[in-house]
Amino acid sequence: MPTILTTEREPDTLAVRPSAPPARASLSPTLRVAPPLSKRLHYAAGAVHRALADAPVGGHALLEAALAWQYLRPTGDAYQWPLLAAQRHLPIVEAPSEAVAARVARLLSGLTWAIITRVEADGSAAAGTTAARVEVPRVEYHRVLRALTGTWRNARRHFDSRSPGSASDPGAAVALWRMALLIAGAGPGRSIVHLHTAKAAAQILAAAARSLGLTPTMEPVHSGRVVALYDPDEVHWLLAEAGSLGATTRSRPGRRVRAAK
Repeated sequence: MPTILTTEREPDTLAVRPSAPPARASLSPTLRVAPPLSKRLHYAAGAVHRALADAPVGGHALLEAALAWQYLRPTGDAYQWPLLAAQRHLPIVEAPSEAVAARVARLLSGLTWAIITRVEADGSAAAGTTAARVEVPRVEYHRVLRALTGTWRNARRHFDSRSPGSASDPGAAVALWRMALLIAGAGPGRSIVHLHTAKAAAQILAAAARSLGLTPTMEPVHSGRVVALYDPDEVHWLLAEAGSLGATTRSRPGRRVRAAK
């Protein structure tokens, strides 16, 4: 049986935080041995992931949740409506980690209450790639889907460069990237962002990055697109704004460059 955790008022408690890295071994009063580079990179990536997951929920909660739904919506024969109709709770998102699931549940808290179901090793068809599912009450399921669908449609319209006044909300752009970074990670290091996603999501993320003064690249790959940021200053600024490095008062990289001309 899967373990069911209820999250309504305090979903933060569901995020699983890796233990702090062990202290470096001391061989003498003056000589210390640092952990291997691979472990140090793992600790740094874990810290970024935790900070993104724990970032405050702002005014764009449904936008973040809509991007997560686009990335992680359940698919397959096991999720056909006739098989789900008798269940009390229905899945909205299949998350790669409990931290992602906990954040999605927090984001949905203004719309409905949700539960997080851990996926065991021999669980659903998605076991192995899914750590937890976010589920909502069956009676609320279609209302939640309508809200997420409408929010995503508005986001596409908002960041469409052909629309007058488009891409004018930096908070919305940062919210999109916060969830994208949380789901997909920040690439091989904190100086590079490399996201593989579907074409529609890639177009919105690229437009959102450009609206922040960043310089994304987008390349077609098998089954989607890759959106990348290669400028370390831009990546560090974006991580700071998304919550992983704390608050920042620095101007946007793109604006700083233009002001210097």
